[in-house]
Amino acid sequence: MTSASGRPFQLLRQAIQEVWPRPAGQPDTAIPVIPYMVGGGTDSKHYAPLSDGGILRFIPFGLNKTAGDLGLIHGTNERIPADDFRKAVCVYARVLELMGSDWSEAGGKEKPAAAVA
Repeated sequence: MTSASGRPFQLLRQAIQEVWPRPAGQPDTAIPVIPYMVGGGTDSKHYAPLSDGGILRFIPFGLNKTAGDLGLIHGTNERIPADDFRKAVCVYARVLELMGSDWSEAGGKEKPAAAVA
């Protein structure tokens, strides 16, 4: 498990909050980002030995249970909204920028903060 108080999670939180919109009617409030357990197996287990900061298993897609979005994951005609896909690409790109600059600021003497799988 990766610590929610560690640098990798904080950088992930920053990337999410920069890309995802603020809550309606609350322009000064950042979207809440909380840790959770990813259900199911991922290939990230193969990369854990390469990371000192842990593995961040992250899926940057919004799911609306009321709208039936949970049935879209691993179901017939699996899909996500195009805008969510765009935001996901932006979050992943920003995470890579933040993690890369965080590593280079350390003089490149340490391993990158974490992997995102």
